Amino acid sequence: MKIVYIVTVPITAKAFLVGHLAYLRECGHDVILITSPEPLLDQVGAIEGIRTIGVPMQREISPLADAKSLWQLWRVLRDLRPDAVTAGTPKAGLLGMIAAWLLGVRLRTYVLHGLRLETLHGLRRRIMTLTERICVACAHRVVCVSHSLRQKYVAGGFAEMGKTLVLASGSASGVIAERHLPRRLSQQMSPQNETHWLALRQRLGIPADALVIGFVGRFVRDKGIGELVAAFRQIRQTRPNVCLLLVGTFENGDPLDPTVVQYLHAALADSAQSGVYGTGWVADVAPYYPAMDVFALPTYREGFPISPLEASMCEVPVVGTVATGVVDAVVNGETGLLVPIGDVAALTEALLRLLDDADLRQRMGVAGRRRAIAEFLPARIWQAWQDYYAQWAR
Repeated sequence: MKIVYIVTVPITAKAFLVGHLAYLRECGHDVILITSPEPLLDQVGAIEGIRTIGVPMQREISPLADAKSLWQLWRVLRDLRPDAVTAGTPKAGLLGMIAAWLLGVRLRTYVLHGLRLETLHGLRRRIMTLTERICVACAHRVVCVSHSLRQKYVAGGFAEMGKTLVLASGSASGVIAERHLPRRLSQQMSPQNETHWLALRQRLGIPADALVIGFVGRFVRDKGIGELVAAFRQIRQTRPNVCLLLVGTFENGDPLDPTVVQYLHAALADSAQSGVYGTGWVADVAPYYPAMDVFALPTYREGFPISPLEASMCEVPVVGTVATGVVDAVVNGETGLLVPIGDVAALTEALLRLLDDADLRQRMGVAGRRRAIAEFLPARIWQAWQDYYAQWAR
């Protein structure tokens, strides 16, 4: 089959499609990647051994630019004449599905990575609702990255259950076990190695014997950073040896409350006093998980968050919320603890329960890695996609 993948920007392809596209190519498919023409696009193409085509696409709504992108996509797909088009992320999903529908492509697949409108209101929510309905109308199938996302999508009236599916156990790309090693498997590495968890703590100034709550992601409201900060400040009052490690950086979209931003800037400027440590943006977050004792993701919504799986693969127990996607990534009471969305008291209690019980942390961490290996290795997800295409090729 000739399969075209469309995403809005190359960084998404690097995050979710590296390995996936090469696997399909090795299965005999002619795979082409279309995304915005940035230098990273050529790098992804070289890594995967596939053709790439640059078509400018803007993440935000821009009627004139979007119309131009749609026209360019239509022309490219017309010339390629693919058997299948698979498009994900909001803008690429919309434009890719419309262009493929106009050309009558035999298999049109919309990949649903999340439902942004869960936390939107007013005009933006109405626009995103219309966008989703158009994507579904143009697609043959909607591949949801988690079971809870599928249920939310169907319950919202966006698609019938029969038009949606989850491949394997879900997630966009899975987790590579060899890149996410727990402390007990990384002991062979010298502490002087710059990626060893003790060396990372030393470089950041975190005491070697501290108990560390970790977070990986964007510093935005939807990730529950405000609740995490509030819980940490309560914990710090009685547990001065507890630290907070934030791996990521601030973003303008969906901004945090100004008081939270002010506190974080001051705390990060005096980490030794506040116990709050930051890395800024890092290209590879994998080495930082073993430096954590508990991973926290008090998010409001997800599709299928990869960070809890990465933490689990490193045998770090997770405290999350009962949000869409998170309930698929964390087995409550087995690989971590789940609390109500926005509940600072419950979040504080769950974090303290794990921080105060080393045996519980170990049991949940080991269970998390066992589950991640059993259900979320990338090859399992890639094979599910190959089976999906093979079914339609018959």
